[in-house]
Amino acid sequence: MNSIDFENLVNNEFKFLENKYGFSCVSSSLEAVRYESSDIFVAIRYDASRSYELGVEIGQLKAPFNGQERPFSLNEVLRLHKLKEAGIHSAVQASSHEAVANCLTKMASQLSQYGSDLLSNDVFAYKRLSVQREKECNDYELQTKLLHIRSDAQTAWKNKDYKQVIALFEPAKDELSDAELKKLNYAQKKIGTQ
Repeated sequence: MNSIDFENLVNNEFKFLENKYGFSCVSSSLEAVRYESSDIFVAIRYDASRSYELGVEIGQLKAPFNGQERPFSLNEVLRLHKLKEAGIHSAVQASSHEAVANCLTKMASQLSQYGSDLLSNDVFAYKRLSVQREKECNDYELQTKLLHIRSDAQTAWKNKDYKQVIALFEPAKDELSDAELKKLNYAQKKIGTQ
């Protein structure tokens, strides 16, 4: 797919940004088409040379995060609305002209339907997105830590190092499974700390 095709497909599907919300196309290439209003940007990106990932991002121009724009993916918007088709990934893959066209049609429809408050610069909608992102990051961090804790605790359990089992499981007690809680209780009894 060449640059002209991608740009034309995007401009056709995302015309509602100009017609309904007063956006203008400010840059356009094979990799990205960017629209801006006075307050909001929407970027449609396509990696036609390597991954074939296609994604839509939206954000506020005048609300930088650590001095930079803070884009939110379309999937974050969909997750905010608790939609089944919202995945954890921010882009889809499309390697043919037809697949790109179909994905752009769907993405434009989703942005129009579920992103209207964001396109209208509803600060509370952006706040909800920010809170959701922070929660998802915290959840991911917790799950990553638990993965390491569980692995280390399993090794300690096999070695009958009950002090280590307690040291690992005690701080994460609220997140443990029933089986892990039983191991913690057993280790505490063996050490005599219960």
